[in-house]
Amino acid sequence: MKILMLIHSLRRGGAERVALELAVGLQRLGHKVTIVAWLDVDEYPEARYAEVSRHYILASSKYRWIWSIPKSAKVLREIIDQFKPDVIQFHTPNVAWLSAWANTSVRCIHVLHGYGDITRNEGLAARFIRFIHRLIANRITKCFITVSEPMRVVAANYYSVDIG
Repeated sequence: MKILMLIHSLRRGGAERVALELAVGLQRLGHKVTIVAWLDVDEYPEARYAEVSRHYILASSKYRWIWSIPKSAKVLREIIDQFKPDVIQFHTPNVAWLSAWANTSVRCIHVLHGYGDITRNEGLAARFIRFIHRLIANRITKCFITVSEPMRVVAANYYSVDIG
């Protein structure tokens, strides 16, 4: 299976380490894996990750959250067309926006590593972001993976989907 893991960046953190560890493990099982980071930040020089293929979409100095989506989505589309993944895994919520803009028909799995945005429901901006997340979830996300049962319940409510 060909798996494309999409993440905001490879800064030191939990989701980033999990994505890299999953990539190493999946490659050992015979899968072809590539990690695509929206930003060119990579703080994982360890030898154990050397064989994990990585692509970077945008220089962090050029990143302007929502304004970076159209140009970045075009680059992502090119990577998807070249790699031809069977599945795309999202490891940070904002990359779902990027994948939706890239208009991919590839099956997407959203791996939720923490509560983060899914517990922010106050204010107009939070409600707008929740609305967009729900649109994306209903359009391209085929599966959610959460780290716990309580998080599954919160995520199902936030995205307004059945996360079984």
